[in-house]
Amino acid sequence: MTATFDLERASLEREIKARDLILGHPLVVVASSTSTNDDAKQAARDGAPSGSAFIADMQSSGRGRLGRTWHSPAGQNLYASFVLRTSMPAATAPIVTLAAGLAVADAIEPLVPDRTVTVKWPNDVHIDDRKVSGILTEAQLSDARASWIVIGIGINVRATSFPADIADRATSLALAGCSMLDRGSLFLALATALSTRTEMLRTEGPRPIIAALAARDALLGRAITVDGAPATAVGISEHGALRIRRADATETTVWAGEVRLVPS
Repeated sequence: MTATFDLERASLEREIKARDLILGHPLVVVASSTSTNDDAKQAARDGAPSGSAFIADMQSSGRGRLGRTWHSPAGQNLYASFVLRTSMPAATAPIVTLAAGLAVADAIEPLVPDRTVTVKWPNDVHIDDRKVSGILTEAQLSDARASWIVIGIGINVRATSFPADIADRATSLALAGCSMLDRGSLFLALATALSTRTEMLRTEGPRPIIAALAARDALLGRAITVDGAPATAVGISEHGALRIRRADATETTVWAGEVRLVPS
């Protein structure tokens, strides 16, 4: 770490507490981790309080959805995970991922005002149809309820190049023209937005989350493939599933799978 390292734990935690946020403290910041989600899950099992947060400058085994690797070089991006203790029904837990996507959009949209920021079901955030962030939520379920949920978020901040397999569909705040590339400030914005969105879900239920997604839905009305099969996205269901119209005009909902936009 150098003098310009922008993830200083004590100052970040002071600001989180000053803002009276429900997520973001106690805060752990490390130079390297296998995965901040692994750190957060172990802490949750060990009794860490709700709101606990974990940041790493780099991850050696960062994970995304469907077992993918999350590109996690040092000094480039924000890798953070939060522990949320809750008694919400397990059926509601998937909407936490969507709420987190909205929170990321809330945090980065002011930084790229000339760009289009959208949420791609179920766990990505896009700038102009390129992925800038991914979310991985993992939960411990008990008696049909989630006793804790770990919300892992990666945001590409300073990166200007990506591995060949994702280079054609990835972007970063830097590539989108953002001049504010301080990861500490971005973490504070993220923790603020995530606190707001998860509290909204807790107190008001899924409806306002689903309604907010409608305005930022990256897929709505567009040609997509679901596990390789062509379809058209027609919105998000009240339970957080993707609604699609298949090529034979039948409509159904999708809870999991590989969803890709068809290039226009």
